[in-house]
Order: sequence, then C-alpha cells, then structure tokens
Amino acid sequence: MQTTSVSTDVIDRKLLSGRPLADAEIAHLHSIDAVAQQAKQAAAGRAAGVAERNVSRGDAVRAGTAKVLLRMIDFGATPETLAAAAVQAFVMRNGPERYGLKRVPYASIIREEIKKLKEG
Repeated sequence: MQTTSVSTDVIDRKLLSGRPLADAEIAHLHSIDAVAQQAKQAAAGRAAGVAERNVSRGDAVRAGTAKVLLRMIDFGATPETLAAAAVQAFVMRNGPERYGLKRVPYASIIREEIKKLKEG
C-alpha cells in the first residue's frame, strides 16, 4: 500500500539541502500549519476558561472565609487575635460546607481576609 502523503522528514531534508519543494509537499506543510493553528486556538480558549473558573472559585473561597471570620467575631474574637491556624481549626470543627466552602481554606487566603478586616 502506497501512501499519498509526504513525509515531513523528506521535506525537512529537501529544505535543508536547498532543493525546491513540489506542490504536494508545499500543500502538506500548509495543512500541518492549519492543524497547528487550530490546536493553538483551542489551547488558548481552554486556558481562558480555566482562568475564569479559577477566579470564580477564588471569589467563592474568599466569600466563605469572610463568613467564617465574621462568625468567629460574633463569638468574641477580634481581628487582632485571629490566627490562620485557629480559623482553619474552627472551619474543620464546624464543617467547611456550612460556610459554602468545599474544603478548609489555605492560610494565605485567611491571612488576606484578616488583613482586610483589620484595615476596614
């Protein structure tokens, strides 16, 4: 069985040697380029979608963390006495889903939210 497609290795060798390419070889290079462009556009679309999803998830985590902090303040804590480890322990004891969280937030997010409380 004989294939009609042109091997990319053969084309590469011709290009390196400086020999001219046949029309079928040029068409083959154009088809490879078209497929590569489609893949590049699809990857860019996926990356944009992932970025949007991460932002929305981050907003939800921050909102849940703010709820937890406000609840702890209701129990008598002050923004000055709140610590990330204590907030994480509080969330673990009371269940993250109670505050709209899927899991215990990272300490860095908790520290950012505590800082906002201290400033605001």
